[in-house]
Amino acid sequence: MLTRANVTVASRIMLPAYIAHAVFFGVLYVTDPGGRLLVAPGLAFARMMMSMGAWGLILLIVAALMASALVTGRRALMIAALYLYMAVNLMWAVIYFGAPFVNEYASWGGAGWPLLVATACVASARSLMKREV
Repeated sequence: MLTRANVTVASRIMLPAYIAHAVFFGVLYVTDPGGRLLVAPGLAFARMMMSMGAWGLILLIVAALMASALVTGRRALMIAALYLYMAVNLMWAVIYFGAPFVNEYASWGGAGWPLLVATACVASARSLMKREV
């Protein structure tokens, strides 16, 4: 179970933060306010693979899995969801790394943030697996 007594303070902060992060970008990609995602150079490679709405739906599904795990206290589900979110963020790192090859105006630095999130997901998952408190 995921309870205050058996989860680190860092995890109690980060687990909800991962959900908020995934929901934020999921909703952004699904709604595309102002149509700005259609012209964002950093997203050129992502748009070549699938629609931004589809990317947003993937993020919202991962957020729902993490939220379900948090609400039900299912440690194994949270670990699986964290590794899934890590994989999604690694994919986004590849997307941002590839974007300058597709659009000359895309930044070379975009991959840094999803790599950081992916690393944090692994750290949280490993902490939960070791039952650190």
